[in-house]
Amino acid sequence: MASAGNKKPAEPRYADGAAHFDMGEHTLRVPMTLHKENRSRLSAALQKNGVAKGSWVILQGGEDSSRYSSDMEHIFRQESYFHWAFGVLEPGWFGAFEVDTGRTILFCPRFPASYATWMGRIVPPEEFRERYQVDEVHHVDEVSIDRSQNLCRDALDPMMQAGDACCRRAGDCSPDVGPSGE
Repeated sequence: MASAGNKKPAEPRYADGAAHFDMGEHTLRVPMTLHKENRSRLSAALQKNGVAKGSWVILQGGEDSSRYSSDMEHIFRQESYFHWAFGVLEPGWFGAFEVDTGRTILFCPRFPASYATWMGRIVPPEEFRERYQVDEVHHVDEVSIDRSQNLCRDALDPMMQAGDACCRRAGDCSPDVGPSGE
């Protein structure tokens, strides 16, 4: 709890489900459960429209960029649909959730140890899992496609044909092999 003289709100305790995001002091705290509800509503709508069993929704978050050849970065704004679904504010992430079960997996960038010198402590995946209240968090370089479960075939990405995004991002499909392995 915050003391009477301290106007800064207390840090959330992720273990008791109090995870939230806000945009600083004196702004509204939005619970991470809102993003889970958003995914549930999307899953219900997809199921109502006949999406195949075992389908996954896969979204890519926004990427940061630097100004010309300098180390000056543009102000980062997260991709809207990605933020709506997962609540992630950092660049370079991917997210996926299974339509039937709601199982949610986030993929965060892996930073070299030298990153901490300039940018501070490197947050481990387990801490991100607690922060964003999802089932799993892995590094982006750990993405693999389980072809036996046809994850590529059943992947849903609003910007691409079913499966294409999954294969291209994971490097699993060559130009002459389609997402279903044909």
